[in-house]
Amino acid sequence: MSINENVVNNLSVSTYELTNLLNSISNQGHASNSLLSYFAFSFAKNFKYDLCYDLMEKRTPAWPDTKPFPTLNFSSYEKQVFKVRFDLLNKDNRAYSLSTKIFPTVSDLEELAEIKTCWSILFPIKCYLIEHFKEAKEYRGLQPFGKYVVSFYNSLFEDEKDHIGINSPDFKAHIKLRDLTNWLSDLTGKSTAIINTEMYLEGQKIYNHYNQ
Repeated sequence: MSINENVVNNLSVSTYELTNLLNSISNQGHASNSLLSYFAFSFAKNFKYDLCYDLMEKRTPAWPDTKPFPTLNFSSYEKQVFKVRFDLLNKDNRAYSLSTKIFPTVSDLEELAEIKTCWSILFPIKCYLIEHFKEAKEYRGLQPFGKYVVSFYNSLFEDEKDHIGINSPDFKAHIKLRDLTNWLSDLTGKSTAIINTEMYLEGQKIYNHYNQ
């Protein structure tokens, strides 16, 4: 597997773009020292954060598709996102312990990222890192791998056999992204959370270009 030579140049997003996105991410969890506040956040305007946080803290089971959702007012596209989060916190004792721990360590964050490897869990971890600079500098774990990051990743490889499917990258794919992200972090001196954000911004341009 060989990476195109312009891999670093592809991450040369503008400071303006990066700042705007980081500002939106930094509003995720009210700068809390507990991951649970990031799990209980939605971008939806009328989202009931306090109720969601309380239900998660009480380890409320995820609701089946046959029943109506609690009145949390999250966006329709977040339906599966919150089901995954509620299900993990309800069923996995270790994940619940790490998510409710005050001042989780870098090792705690890296461990949680591997318990349930999907965007619904990795994005809140990234949001925590964006607002906790010390931990972000040391973090070497898994990062969110949504469709825009997948688009960026695939643009690095000319051979399609090295490409990753746009939907739900598996654990092996997340490891590949982690290794690439850590390499770029070492090369540029940026935190892995910032590298992932730059991948997102560049990948968004690539995705939109081919899906106009």
